[in-house]
Amino acid sequence: MAECHYCGRRFPQLYKLTSEDIQKEHLPPIASQVACAECLDRVRLASRLLPEQSPTGTIRNLSWMILLLATVTASVVIATSVARARGLGEVGISLRWFGTMAVLVGTVMTWDRTKNRYAFTHDLKWSLSSKRVNFAFAIVLTGLVVLLVSVLLPV
Repeated sequence: MAECHYCGRRFPQLYKLTSEDIQKEHLPPIASQVACAECLDRVRLASRLLPEQSPTGTIRNLSWMILLLATVTASVVIATSVARARGLGEVGISLRWFGTMAVLVGTVMTWDRTKNRYAFTHDLKWSLSSKRVNFAFAIVLTGLVVLLVSVLLPV
């Protein structure tokens, strides 16, 4: 009789875990490579990777977030320029500054929110399907849109 590593009970037969069972590239340590039938089913269910959003939902949410964030950023820039009594002549420079900051901050946020999800699963598609990752990626794209608009405005 062998002891199951996950529940600690003794069983006459244990089942070997495979990398497909746990949805990982590397197997766990040797001590946890066998489990009873009940724990094997629990491990398989726990490791099933279900995306938080469908691809169409992701695109829909990403598009409205980019539009909303770009509008808010442009409004803040225009309000800041008018409040500083410099008029709208400084809008192009302010938009470049805000756009660059949004791209940098969004890139850091995307990396921070994706690295642990990808390290756990080694599945990029699943890692990018999180709402938090989509929000961070929307900030990057918003910064790029704001930078594009700033290039089109006269200085």
